[in-house]
Amino acid sequence: MRYSVYSEEISLDYAGRDDAAGILGTIKPITDAIARGDDLETLETKALAYLCKEPEASVYLADAEGHVYKHLINSKYHEAVEAADQRL
Repeated sequence: MRYSVYSEEISLDYAGRDDAAGILGTIKPITDAIARGDDLETLETKALAYLCKEPEASVYLADAEGHVYKHLINSKYHEAVEAADQRL
């Protein structure tokens, strides 16, 4: 099965959630995929590389049917920003 990485510009529907299958919900992408791959592990690596270049971004890993399996952010970046905000 083919998988894709999408930016935060999506419409996420939690009604399609299936915890047993690891599905967070379903999406209807508004933009083109950032990356594509044949397995989630390889695609997650691509997604993490994207988040290194775009640390403020939020990405979703989904299959060809629009089932979302993961939502990723650059946690270290967001933690650093929050810590800096608290020092102000």
